Amino acid sequence: MSELMTALETVMKVYDEYAAKDEQTGTLTKTEAKQLMQEQLSERFEGTEDEGKVDQIFEEFDCDSNGEINFGEFGWLVCSILHAIHKKCPA
Repeated sequence: MSELMTALETVMKVYDEYAAKDEQTGTLTKTEAKQLMQEQLSERFEGTEDEGKVDQIFEEFDCDSNGEINFGEFGWLVCSILHAIHKKCPA
């Protein structure tokens, strides 16, 4: 498998792992999203121990405002992180 496909498989696996922590296995609740950010994205989301910061991030990516982050919304979160990282890298 290529490096890119391996990376994509990892993103899907991590999402599924955190989404399966409760009965709503297809989405991330705010609690699951906070745990994912703290454990997997701490370099990008400093201050996620602050509930207000978590609320802000969650609301930004909960595009349909249903109180959960589905895989498509999670994809936007991952893409925004990639974009921010890429902008910092020298060309």
